[in-house]
Amino acid sequence: MKKIILAIQIAFVSALLVPAYAGSNFISGHKKMNKRDTDKALHQRNENWVNYQTAQQFSLDFPNAKNVSWFEGDFAEATFQNGNIIQTAYYDNDNSLIGTTQIVPNSTLSQKTLKEIQKDYPGYAVNKVILFKDNENNDTGMIMYSTPFDNQNSYFAEIGNGAKNIVLQIGLRGNISYFHEL
Repeated sequence: MKKIILAIQIAFVSALLVPAYAGSNFISGHKKMNKRDTDKALHQRNENWVNYQTAQQFSLDFPNAKNVSWFEGDFAEATFQNGNIIQTAYYDNDNSLIGTTQIVPNSTLSQKTLKEIQKDYPGYAVNKVILFKDNENNDTGMIMYSTPFDNQNSYFAEIGNGAKNIVLQIGLRGNISYFHEL
């Protein structure tokens, strides 16, 4: 009988401690991880999985979003239809919007910028242009093409010459810089 009572007590204490432990910060190796990091590690690269708080914040940020698809990578990413535009919203570990991206026509870049690309990268053609819009209320650093960058509204132009493809970061004022090789 004592063993049964002891087993019930252990089960009761365990039931109380496990949720408290799961919701708290803990050390894993040398990296401090919070619950979202733990959930992310468990569900890494799992499409359509998303933290509940992030999904709630997304609903507030984009109340008219349609056809939402979630992906966990460096950040929680929601790809969705906003009117007739397809966008991706990026959320940090605090469930705050970092910024959004969307593919825009090559013609969005000014003629001056396109001519400068042709001059600096002869033989390259612009294949795709992505607009990143920063959420200025969030200082979390953004990562594009596996490369961190200062959060600022920018275009990312994928250009190629058949043998090599690279990404250029283009500021809204037209300043062009090499960003990443694909």
